Amino acid sequence: MKICDSCGASNTDDAKFCQTCGSPLPEAPAAEPASESEEEPVKASETSSADGMESFETPVPDPAAATATTALVTTPAAYDYQQQSGSRRSDYYEEPKTYSGKTIPGNAYGIEGRNIVVCMLLSIVTCGIYMLYWQYKINEELKQLSGDDSLTDGALVILFSLLTCGIYMIYWQYKMGQACDKAKGDIGGNSAILYMLLQIFGLYYVSFCLEQHTINQLVA
Repeated sequence: MKICDSCGASNTDDAKFCQTCGSPLPEAPAAEPASESEEEPVKASETSSADGMESFETPVPDPAAATATTALVTTPAAYDYQQQSGSRRSDYYEEPKTYSGKTIPGNAYGIEGRNIVVCMLLSIVTCGIYMLYWQYKINEELKQLSGDDSLTDGALVILFSLLTCGIYMIYWQYKMGQACDKAKGDIGGNSAILYMLLQIFGLYYVSFCLEQHTINQLVA
């Protein structure tokens, strides 16, 4: 189909003049058929180019896989612990604390040291009420540090001390002395006798200070 340059009307391929405005139409050049010999090299080159792109394509790394691999490489200790124990290692795992080169029996985590002077002042200001709380905490913490589950519960210690007007405290101080020696790994220590004698002579506050000092050393 021929398009008129003057009016833009469409005409048949064999028309020499525009049927609308009568202007002469340009002659359409004859299309030259492409030879098979020329087409084949082009196709071959396109095919070889496509093959080349496929063969030299660089794989894209997976960020998630790289992160997982890095995590495994950078945490060999946690992996070894899991393999040996068969359980997952906690992120907050710590080696057992030691005192005088000996491992502390029981669990020392969660226990914090106290200022002995502050405890004494609070006991005086509260007329001995804080000392009951202090006694409860010393009992529970030494029970935990020594790993001796046979020790009386702290609440019962307070109750027995009140019911016996302090007589039970003599026995309790003896048990706390044993717990201190056991927690420190001091086999054959004489803390039990010392604390009991201090209680008998009315120097129980000295025993409290010595017991708290032992706890502070163990959890420091």
